[in-house]
Amino acid sequence: MALPTSKTLSVVITTKNRWSELERTLNALSKDYPQYPVLIIDDGSEQRPDSDLTQLHPRVEIETASSSAGLIVRRNQLAQAAQTPYVLSLDDDSYPVSGQFDQVTSWMDSNVDVLCSSLPIFNPIKDRFQN
Repeated sequence: MALPTSKTLSVVITTKNRWSELERTLNALSKDYPQYPVLIIDDGSEQRPDSDLTQLHPRVEIETASSSAGLIVRRNQLAQAAQTPYVLSLDDDSYPVSGQFDQVTSWMDSNVDVLCSSLPIFNPIKDRFQN
């Protein structure tokens, strides 16, 4: 039985030439958050990934830009493309602690005057959780 796609929160990631980092992040998201859509823009990478990243998460969509426009431009494009009320912007080398998406969306639903929230993330390069 297929897991339904979340209509509450989308994960957005921009990347450039950091395929192994992105692969680790997608594997973690697939394990802990397979129901959430993951939208990715490759900001004009010169290199191609070694594997098919769309196979790493059941709800991933990857767009490849022909030239670089920068992190902020791409994050804004991804936020506009998301079809959910909440958008979680991640770096390509980090991911949230398991179970946090439901907690933060419930909290945001009950605090409608809040515009933004942050979550602790796991930084695999530093091998620790951080805010």
